Amino acid sequence: MSKNLARQLQLPTVKASMPVSGIGANTVRTSTAVDVHVESRVGQFVFVATSIMSKLPPVRTPDVGWTIPNELLPCLADPRFHESKQIDLLIGGGAFFDILQPERVQLDVRTLYLQDRWLVTGEMSNTCLLSIGETMEEDWKTSLSNDDTTYGKSSKANAEQDWDLQRILWREKNASEILRTYQLVTVTYGTTPASFMSTQCLVALARQSSDEFPCASNAIARDFYMDDLMTGGETQEECIRLYHEITEILNSARLPLRKWCSNSALVLEHIGKDVRDPLFTLELGDEEMVKSLGLCWKPVPDEFTFTVTPMPIRSRLTKRALLSNLNKVFDPLGLVSPILLKGKIFLQQIWAMKTDCDSLLSKDIQERWRLFVQDLELLQNVLVPRKALPEAGEEIQIHGFSDASQEAYGACIYVRSRSKGDSWHVRLLCSKTRVAPL
Repeated sequence: MSKNLARQLQLPTVKASMPVSGIGANTVRTSTAVDVHVESRVGQFVFVATSIMSKLPPVRTPDVGWTIPNELLPCLADPRFHESKQIDLLIGGGAFFDILQPERVQLDVRTLYLQDRWLVTGEMSNTCLLSIGETMEEDWKTSLSNDDTTYGKSSKANAEQDWDLQRILWREKNASEILRTYQLVTVTYGTTPASFMSTQCLVALARQSSDEFPCASNAIARDFYMDDLMTGGETQEECIRLYHEITEILNSARLPLRKWCSNSALVLEHIGKDVRDPLFTLELGDEEMVKSLGLCWKPVPDEFTFTVTPMPIRSRLTKRALLSNLNKVFDPLGLVSPILLKGKIFLQQIWAMKTDCDSLLSKDIQERWRLFVQDLELLQNVLVPRKALPEAGEEIQIHGFSDASQEAYGACIYVRSRSKGDSWHVRLLCSKTRVAPL
């Protein structure tokens, strides 16, 4: 209940502190409570907050011409549902579905009708079925991450016979000086073949060391993306051995690795402090976070999280600015794609207006976008477990789902696994969404 409604009803208040998540687009703590007569199965009190949420709907819905019979208007919870109004009272979901009555109501001929549908409601025994899983190829118990400091920048050619493939003639400003000839002994950063040659170098190193170090060579050939290595093992001892073997292979080609990170303190003890990530020390904390392949990874709880940059209050909102804000959320596996899809649909609607990319949008559109970004910032509270499978999983099932509507369509894959003790775990592995073409 809002303070405004409690004041209008002249209800006596008492001090009561309770954290409530989702109200006011943030986690807030109430300071007072009042006794009211509300038909509830759990009690007769409500918590009082400064505001429940923003207006609903956020903007006035245009009248599309439907007609609601006069005898049905008194039965509607909100006869003026299309108008933007303030919310003063919030009832729990359990009580709301208890008062629903299934019925089919026909409106005017050839217009809308209200149809009862099946609904699944009630409390769940699980804390959350959406235990979103890992975002890497493998599901290691212990993870390793690092950067290659020289990858693609100044990789030096070891074979002297290759130095003659490109020679450079050089003379200083004085034309009387002797013309000098230089050999190119490094891969020049930024040139077209640089990325291919660097990647091919890793492939060649993995192939040459496959007999002596089979596990490390497979990790080099499979787990590198650009200059980032994301690999791991089932045990801490396996990760330690993998670290030493990968380091030995790449050091032989003068490709030292830096910024090593791991979710295991034991593994970090075997990594030299000079090559360890300077932002990540052995004093591990739950809030320590490192960037890995564009994702934010918390090694101690072994979870991924998302970062959302708050939008300045007085920012100039144009179509270009909206697109830039939405693309700042990096989600390669679609773990939060249903949320980002709402923004994409909104951008498509703006695109259909054929406005200029740098023209200031209308106040109505700006307000709708600010409300969306305000909700988008809640993604920072989402923690995604890196592992998709539980410990000692005995049976693994993969379930895929897809759906489509007039606005968008998408598909998702869930991993259902059974651990010892007949305990089942369901986690989202990946998803993909697309906005329907206009």
